[in-house]
Amino acid sequence: METNVLFQEAPLSQQDKRTLRFGIIGFVVVPILFGAFIFFGFSWVQGKPLFSQEIAMPEYMVIAFMSMIILFCTVMLWKKVIDFRAGIKHVYTGVLQDKRKSITRSQSSGSGRNGRSSSKTTITYYLKLNNAEFQVSAAQYSKGQVGDVIQLEQVPTSKVILNVTVIEPTKTNEEDSRFSTKYTAAFIPKIVSLNATDQQALRKAWHTKIRKAVLISIVPLFIIISLISSGLSGLLLFLFPLPIIVGWQLFSLIKWYSKYRRVLSSNNKTVTRSQVIDKFSSSSNGSRTTHYIQINEKSITVPVDVYQQLNGGDSVEVHQIPLLNLVTQTVLLPK
Repeated sequence: METNVLFQEAPLSQQDKRTLRFGIIGFVVVPILFGAFIFFGFSWVQGKPLFSQEIAMPEYMVIAFMSMIILFCTVMLWKKVIDFRAGIKHVYTGVLQDKRKSITRSQSSGSGRNGRSSSKTTITYYLKLNNAEFQVSAAQYSKGQVGDVIQLEQVPTSKVILNVTVIEPTKTNEEDSRFSTKYTAAFIPKIVSLNATDQQALRKAWHTKIRKAVLISIVPLFIIISLISSGLSGLLLFLFPLPIIVGWQLFSLIKWYSKYRRVLSSNNKTVTRSQVIDKFSSSSNGSRTTHYIQINEKSITVPVDVYQQLNGGDSVEVHQIPLLNLVTQTVLLPK
């Protein structure tokens, strides 16, 4: 959420006004189209025009629902009109401190004989600037990297982000003094022995794998056992996905454990040194936040304490086990 952050006022450009004008038109057109769809759709289902006779409970529900839609659109419309008439925007400038994605997944079930369930994924993007978070679009989110000096333009009432511009990018590998001669040779991966931290990370990954397999398999397995114990095992022919789910989880566990034993037997890991290109955090449906850093065109997870220390351009030492695609340690190298 935003806090009291210093900004500069600037007049709206013609492009800014076009953006706001498009939003104003949208909040006028959407409720009209939606209302027409509800009216004709409901009339078709009932077999008679809506509100043509005495108002019953379904009509009251439609009125209440449409009233909420109209109220919401009216509030948003009025905020945009205020910004358009004021003709000013707030310009925030500073170092991009963090990036965050909030992923929300919802499941809805269809109705009727041929009803199908559908899923929807919504991703909300945030940029942290001057200790304040701003909700931005996907295109604006991808413009900057953590450590860049950016300029963010926002209208004060509706809080619409008009533009995000990178003013000063983070230093590249060639410009960063940390990537001097003493680090150049370290780009070649080294094979070293596992230590106690790696062993602990391996055990934690194995236990996580087991928990995930159990959570996925417990309901299908309960149904399978219940059907077999009730003498209804023939129904499994129609519920064939259930044994497949359980079998696949068991196969995945066996395969992962085989690789796990091979790693312990070889007692080796790969150590590379890279530069942090970007970092971001992500959460799904309010679950625990996962922190990532981007290095060499790929993203890896890191503990929150390491994540908080890192910025774009920092050099890190990454300890990983390629056979399991598992990162066991990420160490910030001294400047």
